[in-house]
Amino acid sequence: MKLVTIDDCGVDRYLPDNNLLPGGITANFTRQARLCFDDTDQIDIISLIGTDHPESDVAFNAVNIPGIGCHTNRFEGKTPVQYIEVLDNREKNFTRYEQGVLEHFYIDEKQKQILANADLIMTPVYWQIHNVFDAVFASELGGIVAVDFSDFSTNPEFELLSKYIDKIEIAFFGLSSSQTDLID
Repeated sequence: MKLVTIDDCGVDRYLPDNNLLPGGITANFTRQARLCFDDTDQIDIISLIGTDHPESDVAFNAVNIPGIGCHTNRFEGKTPVQYIEVLDNREKNFTRYEQGVLEHFYIDEKQKQILANADLIMTPVYWQIHNVFDAVFASELGGIVAVDFSDFSTNPEFELLSKYIDKIEIAFFGLSSSQTDLID
């Protein structure tokens, strides 16, 4: 199987200590997929990171590892950053997100070929990166498309869902059973 993940590859900055760790839904999913999928499965990631240091190095090094085909371009600017406050009870409070260079996301010719030859394509979407999501669906997608509608429970984008529903085979929404009006 050829799995291609495409979208955000960034860093998480944990507050108040300011610790910097690899992050981004796509990067996190890709690393977990490598652990879970068969060794014979090909796993590729397509993303865009900045030129800032150490953020870009942390993001790149987290996915440029054996078993993952890293097709991550660099663009002048800041790597995406999710700021996370660690509360006294050790829960996470996602305080701020900076999309950085994802504002300029593009898919180059080599990456388009990778997408066209995929068996499974996994991509997330949330309100800060709709342009990335649009770029993905503007490409020829060769395989089954799975989408993580990451913030649908708090930011339901029915218009975006309707726009691409015919191209999506698997969708994840992360809704709670108490959100019956939204589910309906």
